[in-house]
Amino acid sequence: MSADTSKYNPYRRGADDGFLLGAYFVLLFFALAFSMQLSVLGMLAMGMILAVPAVVYLMLARSFRAQGGLATFSSLWMQGIVSFFGGSLILAVVMMVYLRWIDPSFMVDRLTEAIQVYRDIDQPRATEVADTLQLIIDQNIVPSASDVALEIIWAGVFTGSLLSMLIALLVRARRPKSDSPKI
Repeated sequence: MSADTSKYNPYRRGADDGFLLGAYFVLLFFALAFSMQLSVLGMLAMGMILAVPAVVYLMLARSFRAQGGLATFSSLWMQGIVSFFGGSLILAVVMMVYLRWIDPSFMVDRLTEAIQVYRDIDQPRATEVADTLQLIIDQNIVPSASDVALEIIWAGVFTGSLLSMLIALLVRARRPKSDSPKI
C-alpha cells in the first residue's frame, strides 16, 4: 500500500486517532479518580465527558476533509469504531495497572464512600442500596482490576460504535455544497 493511499485507510486513521483518544480517556480517568480529593477535577471530568462527541466529530471531519469530501459513511464509522477500540484498550491497560498495583483498594474505598453517602440520605431505598453495597464488600464480590478493564473495553467499543455512527452521519450531512463531487 502506498503512503498516499494509507492516509485514507480508516483502520490506520482510526488507530492513530485511537492513540489520542486513549490519552484523552486516561486523563479523564485520573480526573474522575482524584475528584474526591480535589473537587475541581470533578468539574473538569464532566466537561471532558461532554466534549467526547466534539472530539470524535473533529477527528472524523478531519478525515472527511483529507479525502476531499469523498469518504463514505461506512469508512467514517469504521474509523470511529477503531478509534474507540484503541482508546478503550489504552484506558483498560492503564486502569488495570492502577487498580491492581498502584491503588488496589480503590474499588473498595469508592464503595465505602458510596455506602456512607447513601446512609446519610436517611431514606429507606437509599439504606437498601447502602446495604447492597456493603454486602458486595462483605462477600468479596468487588470487581477485580481485570474485570473492570474488560468492561471498559466492551463499554467503550459499544458506546463508541453508536456515537461514531451518529457522528459519521453528521459529518456527511454537514458537507458543504462546494465539497460535493462533480458528476
